[in-house]
Amino acid sequence: MFQKMADEAEENEEAKAKWDQFYTNYSTNLKLGVIEDRINKHRLSKLLRFHSSKVDSLTGLDDYVSRMKEKQEQIYYIGGQDVETLAASPLVERLLKKGYEVLYLTEPIDEYLAPGIGSYDGKYPMVNVGREGLKLDEEKEDEERFNEEYSDLVDFLKDYHSSRLEKVVVSTRLTKSPSAIVSNSWGYT
Repeated sequence: MFQKMADEAEENEEAKAKWDQFYTNYSTNLKLGVIEDRINKHRLSKLLRFHSSKVDSLTGLDDYVSRMKEKQEQIYYIGGQDVETLAASPLVERLLKKGYEVLYLTEPIDEYLAPGIGSYDGKYPMVNVGREGLKLDEEKEDEERFNEEYSDLVDFLKDYHSSRLEKVVVSTRLTKSPSAIVSNSWGYT
């Protein structure tokens, strides 16, 4: 029944208004279903909607996948308080510059939801750009060069901030911002 409502919303404005109202009221319940109901996780995840860097209205994961760049194998997302803050985050700079779409997850439950989805459709892993380890294809050569070039700065920052930071690394993920803080692979963002 929910899938039918979502499909009809694609076809006409009246059905879209009904779906939007339903989703506004019950999105948290749908997200809890994805997290807790492993049998129906795949079906429920098709109903989810998120803010996006590419479209003004909420978008589903199927729509995201249809807009993915050639050879893109991951769904990129970042979580936070609101769309404006997330869109201005230094953590999405390189992705947006390269034309990748980033989902903006703005509800507190989303921190648990995305790992609960795991891989959408069994082939597109959800990747949090607010965590360490984000790698884009062409970065390896630049990363080696930058590690060598900025080794003195990294050593200084490690010594100066040793009590406040777990580690300091050179990254190629930024384009305009001089630095950014990310959480570790398994921490909360």
